[in-house]
Amino acid sequence: MLRISLRRFVKREENAMSKYKKIKLKIEGFTPHTLSMARLAEYIKALAALLGTENDVHFERVAKGSAALVSLVNEPEYPTVRDRIAAAEAGTAPVEAIRAYRDLRALLRQDRVPAKFLDDSGKKIITFAKPDVEEPLFGPVTQEGTLEGVLIKIGGRDETVPVHLQDEKRFYKCNTTRQIARQLAPYLFAGPIRVFGKGRWIRDECSEWHLEFFQIATFEPLDDKPLPNLIENLRDVPDSGWDKMHDPLGELSRIRKGNKIQ
Repeated sequence: MLRISLRRFVKREENAMSKYKKIKLKIEGFTPHTLSMARLAEYIKALAALLGTENDVHFERVAKGSAALVSLVNEPEYPTVRDRIAAAEAGTAPVEAIRAYRDLRALLRQDRVPAKFLDDSGKKIITFAKPDVEEPLFGPVTQEGTLEGVLIKIGGRDETVPVHLQDEKRFYKCNTTRQIARQLAPYLFAGPIRVFGKGRWIRDECSEWHLEFFQIATFEPLDDKPLPNLIENLRDVPDSGWDKMHDPLGELSRIRKGNKIQ
């Protein structure tokens, strides 16, 4: 009876596994023993956003040899996930997939390693070529600027205090003085703030700007009222023009974020 039960259990497990297909991100130049846990977490974060379909994709393991990040995809969703990867490379996928593709490529570029996506049969989906060490990026550019977001981390033992901000899905790692850090402390996990200071930026081959460093000099809290409420308040101001504006949300976004670095 025990052998029959075990055979049935194994069969159920095999049937369950047959409902999944594998997609591998094979990273050359790393092995499971040389890819640090912290770096692996960054790769998995970008990989999850690229593959999408949150409830239908599951991380299985880091395979032996070159570090291969193996994901299991529910079979009905497999063609969609495979096509999403190719579309992200072509620039025709949803915005979040294209952004994740660029994040993944940025990680590979920083590590100076090539990689490729392989489907369930081992066929190549897309390839990330090994970055040319001599290929220059534009920058770094250092200039005065502002960042906005919610304060999610503050603290450190040195005179220069690390400060982390989150703006939707973006994270900014900054530094400031102990004096400013004490003033920032009450805003931890509170409403959004705007910080002023000097940042160092680099633009990649896709014309995307990446923040390398930002030193906070001053800050101010922002009004976190819902946008519709703010618009109604603006429309009540006599001769403001907001009551006749065609796209008030877009105008508020432009005012809030300002012009991007060109």
